[in-house]
Amino acid sequence: MWQRIVHICVWISLLILLAVDGASFPKKDNIKLDPSALTVDERQAIGTKIQTFFASGEHVNLVNYCASLEKQYGTLDFGFSNNSSPYIFLGASLYSLHRTDDALAAFKKALITSPDNGNIHINIGEILLQTFKLDDAMASFRKAYELNNAGALPR
Repeated sequence: MWQRIVHICVWISLLILLAVDGASFPKKDNIKLDPSALTVDERQAIGTKIQTFFASGEHVNLVNYCASLEKQYGTLDFGFSNNSSPYIFLGASLYSLHRTDDALAAFKKALITSPDNGNIHINIGEILLQTFKLDDAMASFRKAYELNNAGALPR
């Protein structure tokens, strides 16, 4: 008898949960974790994994891993040094997969945290050159030259 009462209570609880509007609960996909809550070791593990994928030529795995991190954290900016932004590795991997528009977007995101990295400007310039945006490509190459040589081009 008591088992039947428990079954009925469970079914009633389930029906109540189903009757509640799902919008009142946050959807798991919309919850973003705070990247600043990561420990130094966790950040280092993320960076190492990205660099390992890149070094071994596993560009598809790197792109998928970065996509999952962006979905989870909303960013790939985990406070890495100027030359190891995940966006740089992502952009290079996307470029090798011939996804130039996505690569350009990734390199532009890398510029947000590393505006003085001339190599990013070179990568952007190469993509712009390939897409026949010659004036923009030249501007990127000029900026890269200025940054990498700590001086301006002669006019």
